[in-house]
Amino acid sequence: MATKTGWVWHERFAWHDARIPIAPRPASDEELTSLRSREYVDRIRADSADRGGDAGGSSPFGRWTYEISPRTRVVHHRLV
Repeated sequence: MATKTGWVWHERFAWHDARIPIAPRPASDEELTSLRSREYVDRIRADSADRGGDAGGSSPFGRWTYEISPRTRVVHHRLV
C-alpha cells in the first residue's frame, strides 16, 4: 500500500505580518553535535580545512565548506 503526503493550506495563512527578525549568528559546536556525532563534525571540519571530501550519501563538499555552511549568517524569522 502506497502512502502519500499532503499539506493543509489556505490563503488566510499568509494574511499576517507577525514575523520578527532574529539576529543572525553562527551555529555553535553544541548545536551542530545535537544533530550529528562529534566524530562526523570533526571529520567535516578537518576535510574542509584540507581539500574537501564526501559528507556521505554522495554529497561532495569543497574546501572551507565547514566554515561557510553551518556558520552561514542567515536571518531567520519566527512567529510571535
